[in-house]
Amino acid sequence: MANEYAAASDVLATLGTDILTDLAQDSDGIGATDHTLSLIEAASRIADSYIGARYVVPLTGAQALANVKPHVVSMARWMLLERRFSGRYDTEGARWLYEQALEWLKGVSKGDYVLSGGTSLGGATATAAGTTSWTSNAVMYPVGTARGF
Repeated sequence: MANEYAAASDVLATLGTDILTDLAQDSDGIGATDHTLSLIEAASRIADSYIGARYVVPLTGAQALANVKPHVVSMARWMLLERRFSGRYDTEGARWLYEQALEWLKGVSKGDYVLSGGTSLGGATATAAGTTSWTSNAVMYPVGTARGF
């Protein structure tokens, strides 16, 4: 597992003592940390699927990672609670945080939110008289200037 945006300890730190005790007593042979890591990987890939529409993934910048981490933690936490403890604990608060994380990711994907510290893929922009150009990092290339390539 590589390029996860959170650690198992980040998710486990959000759980109450009762849940942690139940996780420790599970007898399916999968440890709490191993199971949590697989859910973090899944949440990180979900995040990448949205973020990748506008930014280079996997994220590597410290600021971008710090911005994404709480959302990945919220997603992995809800997945853990729902898969391991459905019906045993109230998961509505965790579900709400999961949904908020998805909404934020969708906003990043649509360009409603800027992911500080992320490397932009660039995108098409409208210019005067309805012509189109594209941006790569900070350089602007108007249509028609790349003839001969």
